[in-house]
Amino acid sequence: MALIKCPECGKEYSDKAPSCPNCGCPTNAESTSTSTQVPEKTKKSPKGIIIGIICAVVIVGGIFGYKLYSDNKKQKTYVDAQTLISAGNYDEGIKMLEGIKGYSGVDEAIEKALQSKEQSSIDEAVKLAEEGKYDKAEELLNSLEGSDAVSEALDEVEDMKASEKYESGISLLNTGKYDEGIAELKEVIDYKDAAEVIEQAKYESYGFSAVKATKKVLKNPDSMLVHEITFYGSSDGESSAEAMTEGALDETNGTETEKEVTSETEVAEGAERFPSIVIHYGAQNGFGGTTTGYSLCSYDEEEGEYTLEGITNELDEEELDKDDDNYYIYAMTAMLINALQEGGHEVGSINRERFDNVIKSSAYTAIKLID
Repeated sequence: MALIKCPECGKEYSDKAPSCPNCGCPTNAESTSTSTQVPEKTKKSPKGIIIGIICAVVIVGGIFGYKLYSDNKKQKTYVDAQTLISAGNYDEGIKMLEGIKGYSGVDEAIEKALQSKEQSSIDEAVKLAEEGKYDKAEELLNSLEGSDAVSEALDEVEDMKASEKYESGISLLNTGKYDEGIAELKEVIDYKDAAEVIEQAKYESYGFSAVKATKKVLKNPDSMLVHEITFYGSSDGESSAEAMTEGALDETNGTETEKEVTSETEVAEGAERFPSIVIHYGAQNGFGGTTTGYSLCSYDEEEGEYTLEGITNELDEEELDKDDDNYYIYAMTAMLINALQEGGHEVGSINRERFDNVIKSSAYTAIKLID
């Protein structure tokens, strides 16, 4: 008989007893070894190993599969975004790319898309400017960030705007609309030679007034052709032609008195602003032939226009016919013009082609002096 230990209460009792006499725990028939026996190691089942391997494979495969799925999804998003950008839907395309930041090439794609969007806006603004919609073009460009490309585009639009104003101003001048033309050119005074053109137009207005004054004494005024027109201004307080002629043509009884009046006359009011004008012209005479002559005109403050100081057929006094009733007027005018040519100084310039065309069209008669 052997003693065994009760697994419940720990008391020893006979292995033949059906149960522990102390606590009543049934005796395990298979437990025949003593408490000091060492149990055998349980062998691992091959089936468990296989299951573990399968689980590991599933986990790794799941991770890999998710990454592959995610990459495929990002790739599709990337492609779709590029398609939108290519179609000009920049904002939507860029938004999609920003949703997959970190994906290969996305940062570069966003930067390129932003540049393309900017260039597209610049192209649109230039097109608007070409259609004459300058305000809309500038508004669009000003809504963009101030990059070098945007600054260049703004300069281009401004140049286009100025060019249109400039061409419009020139066109108006060519048709005799001087007030409107100068107003246009003043808006772009720093563009090309706008300031110079305005200055030319001013002297052309003086010339038109002098032509009108000269035509008043011609027998066939419509036949008058301007061969040359010269402007003389006062300098350092010296007498201008207006001052030199003031009163000189009122008396025609002798050159000695006239010269004395000329040398003592002070500069007339307005001479600083309005130059004296000498016109060399050709016109039909009363016999159907053509003669040439010279007229001297100066600004009349009261009239607000140029008036005729005198005319002459020749600048060489020796060539004048002393028996002509107008000899003294011719001689005095010749003397004054010669004095201007020798001692005066030329000022201003005109566009001869425009000047002649406006005179031919008769539009010059309505042009006012430009001060």
